[in-house]
Amino acid sequence: VDKFIDLFREALRRVALEDPDLAREFLLKLDASKHEALLHLHLETVSTNGKAFASHLLGLLGNKCLFRAGWDGAEWKSFADAAKATFPYLSSEDRYRVEQIIFSHQPEMAWAIKSAHKIKEQGETDIWSNRQNVIYELNRSGFEQWCIFETIGEDHLSDTGVRYLKRLRQKFSSSKVPELSHNEVRYVSSPIKRERAVHMNDAQWLRAIARYDGHSERRRGQDFLDGGADELAGELQNATKEDPARFVVLMKCLPDSAPQTYSSHVLWGLTESEEVEPDTLKDAILHAHSRLGRPYGEYIARVFEKYPHIARDSSFFDVLAWYVENGETNEDAVNHRSNTNEREVVSIDDLLERAWSGINGTRGRATEALGAILWEVKEAAEEAWKLLERRIECEPLIRVRCCLMRPLTGLFNSDQLRCAQSVERLVERTIEIVGESEKEGDLHFLSPLITHQGTNLFRYLLHWTPDIGRRLLNHLLNSDDETTRMIGAWHVFCRSFQDSTYSSNADQFIEEGVVYRRLAAGVAVQVVAREEFRGRAEEQLIRFFNDEDEQVRKQASDVFRHIEPDELVKFFDLAETYIASRAFEGDSWAFFYALENTTCSVHSLVISAAERIMSYLDTGDDPHGDFHHSLHELQGLLKREYAASENDPQLRKRLLDIIDMMLERELYGTDEIVKAHERE
Repeated sequence: VDKFIDLFREALRRVALEDPDLAREFLLKLDASKHEALLHLHLETVSTNGKAFASHLLGLLGNKCLFRAGWDGAEWKSFADAAKATFPYLSSEDRYRVEQIIFSHQPEMAWAIKSAHKIKEQGETDIWSNRQNVIYELNRSGFEQWCIFETIGEDHLSDTGVRYLKRLRQKFSSSKVPELSHNEVRYVSSPIKRERAVHMNDAQWLRAIARYDGHSERRRGQDFLDGGADELAGELQNATKEDPARFVVLMKCLPDSAPQTYSSHVLWGLTESEEVEPDTLKDAILHAHSRLGRPYGEYIARVFEKYPHIARDSSFFDVLAWYVENGETNEDAVNHRSNTNEREVVSIDDLLERAWSGINGTRGRATEALGAILWEVKEAAEEAWKLLERRIECEPLIRVRCCLMRPLTGLFNSDQLRCAQSVERLVERTIEIVGESEKEGDLHFLSPLITHQGTNLFRYLLHWTPDIGRRLLNHLLNSDDETTRMIGAWHVFCRSFQDSTYSSNADQFIEEGVVYRRLAAGVAVQVVAREEFRGRAEEQLIRFFNDEDEQVRKQASDVFRHIEPDELVKFFDLAETYIASRAFEGDSWAFFYALENTTCSVHSLVISAAERIMSYLDTGDDPHGDFHHSLHELQGLLKREYAASENDPQLRKRLLDIIDMMLERELYGTDEIVKAHERE
């Protein structure tokens, strides 16, 4: 396991440095909430490129394993390294948030208190639960905090953090922050291993759940760290995935005193199972919904999101609706907005990461699940309209109001005008609600429009309900917030390819600055393959290929990822222009990938690319090694074209001239091009 994680971690680190956007795509597929090893990969990636991933760390702060996803002997270290890397790029407000989480981290004190209670009730039952260890942990309280703050560094801390660190330094004046000589990921396993758990009967499961009733109970050994309730619940989740019906029945047998993590993981297991009978799903939902305090709303919402068809039964739709209206939220998160203003903006996704994000507890999760239902359960539309119109009028939390955009998207096809009017009312009502308590103006009331879901829906509103769409767009363009204006400009770029009345505005925005050109390039590459947009898109891309900004050129170069293999023949002029441009001097992977996979003849492009690369290698002007990397891609193409030129003497001569030039320069790998076709 360690070797596999080592390989994965090092690969992510390299990608994080070379292509942060690609690294984010990988991290999105690794749910950090599911295992400490996955969280470890997130934190190690953040620590590699703190500038690019500062906002990503903020999104991990709610993970309960934050301080346990590190290394053998220093579980805190991955988090500390990530914090150290990102603190220079976080606002003072966000650094304070991170510090507050560190202040609350007192594992030594928590362990000592738990052990003291256990000793009082049961006596000294094992080698770990004894008075000497309790005293030791009490004396050691604050040690991990000290290690973390020392790792981050005094220069990056707030005044409060510095004072706290100085007190800890006095307490641990004779100690040293651990230096790890053998770094291994700390794997916290279930106290009952899977090979045993899969054979347990229901009575054994109930006894085990009664035995492991603490969230942080752990047994240490030389080479192991066994967990408690949370880790055993993970095995219960796995068992539920394999036999949903059995473990839903078991869940109903759990006493109210059992830790909630067990029922939560049964519900979670249902969402991971390949197939669950509707009656089993309904049984689980009704039981969880009936529990005192209704603590399982977030997991119930997950079940609805995975199996939306169960909402065809109106009584179950009513269950989800209850959480949409009454589910718990995190009041402290009401006004959090991702602060990534120091991060370079390259694409629309970067802008949306600056905007409002997050679901905010059960109510937000249930609202998102409602959106999933509406794509499949069309008959629920009218009840959903009534529910959403009530929430638009009275939902007080910005984050949850942002979530309303997903179910509104699901209702768009049922009534486009009503959807557009609801979105406009959502914005207007947000002004009224937020304006009473907030002083940040349109930064808040436009938040639903600048989420990922809102941005997606907004494009349809602009097309199908142009009057309302234009009014909403004017809100974005007239905003005092730069991020909001840029998102509005992105919509103008998109719309300019479909509606000529937007063209002049789009051209004006392109002249406003480098970020606008990056956004415009990103839009052009997305639409260039559509025949009706091709002329305008190619015209812009030709300009962007020679832009003074590297990121604009890189965005424009991405066009070759969006051209189908059998369509490249239509873009030969664009490809020739690209080879002669500054954009070709950078990473040309997408271009060579298109040449490799196309179904048309591209020997002229291969030769032109080879001649351009050779001219640059002659000058020695390749500071980043991009042309040497391109040369590697090119050799495979030359080999293919050479093999195919047997019946075309003129083409073979041109190829041989290129190959001779490469052989003269003793370029590695050149001899492989003609190896299969020995020259006379």
